[in-house]
Formats: sequence, C-alpha cells, structure tokens
Amino acid sequence: MYLYHRFLLSYRDVQELLFERGINVSHETVRAWCVRFGPDLAEALRHRRLRVLVKRILRKHGFPPDQQDGAVQTVLKQAEALSATWAS
Repeated sequence: MYLYHRFLLSYRDVQELLFERGINVSHETVRAWCVRFGPDLAEALRHRRLRVLVKRILRKHGFPPDQQDGAVQTVLKQAEALSATWAS
C-alpha cells in the first residue's frame, strides 16, 4: 500500500506491480488494504518527512550530530502536542 500512497498509483497499477512480483491480488483487495492500512501509512509518511526536515534544519544551524536524535524527538513531541491543542 506504500506504493499507492507514496507515488499516487492507481489500484490497478499496484495490482500489476504485485503481479510482476508473483503476488496475484485483485484491485478490490488493494483498495481494501488501502482503506484499512492507509491512514496509518499516511501518518508514518508525514512523520518521516517531518523528521528529515528537522534533521536538516539542525544540521544547517550547526547542532551537534550526537545530540540530534534527542532534539528531533523533542521537536516531534512538541509538534504532536501543538496539533492536539489545535485539533481541540
């Protein structure tokens, strides 16, 4: 389902790609998987992009590399807290 959400392929495109790899599923099955797993996958993709962006900003401003992981976690927690506040 990563292919469908990441590269904006149709269900039939994903079906054909899977068939080329020896996995025979219908486009309806691909659609059902997207409905079931899509929201979690989309959230993971957004989270990963944010993580990369924060690391780039830290690197640009000379933040020590050995402390970047902790700083990224802090920024992500703050972003989640802000989004929860804005949602309510």
